[in-house]
Amino acid sequence: MKKSLIPLCVAALVAACGSYSPAAGLPPGGGFVASVGVLPSADRNLYRLLLRMDSGATRTVDLDDPTFFPDERVEVTSDGRVVHLSTYKLGAKS
Repeated sequence: MKKSLIPLCVAALVAACGSYSPAAGLPPGGGFVASVGVLPSADRNLYRLLLRMDSGATRTVDLDDPTFFPDERVEVTSDGRVVHLSTYKLGAKS
C-alpha cells in the first residue's frame, strides 16, 4: 500500500510546481519531448510536456495542443512558442 502512494505523491508535487503558461519565460533553443501528460480540466485538456533541451536543462510546459509526442524534436522560439521540428526537409534531394 505504501509503495503505491509514492508515485501519486511525486505526481502531485510536480503538478503543484507548474502553472499554465505557453512557454513564457523559457530561453529559446532546441530539444526533445521527454514525456507528455494530460491535465484534464473543466473546459479543455491541457498537455504537460517535459522537454529535454540541447543545453542539458529540462523544462516543463503546459499547452492546449495535443499534437506533441515523446522523442519528438521541438524548438522553443524567442517569443515563447513551442514548435515541431521536422527531421527531414520536404523536397530535399538525397
